Amino acid sequence: MEDSYSINSVNNAIIFGAGHGIGFGIAKHLLENTDVSQVFATYRIKEKASALLDLEDEFRARLETKMINPLIEEELANLASDFTQFDLLINAIGVLHNSEELYPEKSLGEVNLENLTHSFQVNAALAPLLAKHFKPAKNNISAFVSISAKVGSISDNRMGGWYAYRASKAALNMFLKNISLEYKRKHRKCVVLSIHPGTTITDLSAPFTDKTSLTLHTISDTAKNIMNVIEKKTIEDSGKFYSWDGEELPW
Repeated sequence: MEDSYSINSVNNAIIFGAGHGIGFGIAKHLLENTDVSQVFATYRIKEKASALLDLEDEFRARLETKMINPLIEEELANLASDFTQFDLLINAIGVLHNSEELYPEKSLGEVNLENLTHSFQVNAALAPLLAKHFKPAKNNISAFVSISAKVGSISDNRMGGWYAYRASKAALNMFLKNISLEYKRKHRKCVVLSIHPGTTITDLSAPFTDKTSLTLHTISDTAKNIMNVIEKKTIEDSGKFYSWDGEELPW
């Protein structure tokens, strides 16, 4: 299928934010597929990446890991200079909370500039930097994917709150739309996708899972769901926002 993207065509996959959570699950899922030649995975904190480093020992011939701070553009540029063109790039880096200082806001009274800035840096600004420095393969269909969130949909927002997270994910979606339009001119065989992973049992969702009525997914199931979405998309789907089950979401 000339216009489709297939996991079987992946020679070089790079996963940003694979130290734990969804990014780790995707890296593991790819390695379990023997048709995927090479996986490159980044992490930021070694103490949280023990499972990934164990995976590197197990799949030493096919997995390479690198500790970087993705918010330092020079580190991204240096990494890109040593990296061949990708068939699959997945940005799984995101932040909702990390301490008592950064937590989803319930009202305007809890909004502050420092938290807004950090959320936009992590959740939104990284995507165009990755697209700037890392190049998709020229001769076959490739995919540039960022993990977004349904709460980033402006049309679907009926509850408000979570100012920094909602707005930064909405900004991420706009960046991805922009990237997809430029790629149609410069990298016409690259599918650009924004994907909502569903509520997954991770450190990010941990404070909220006991209160939700939404279906909870394991990291392994989420990784499979995300890859299922990617595998079914064609060039015509580039620049769209999808849920974990393949449903197209409104911006």
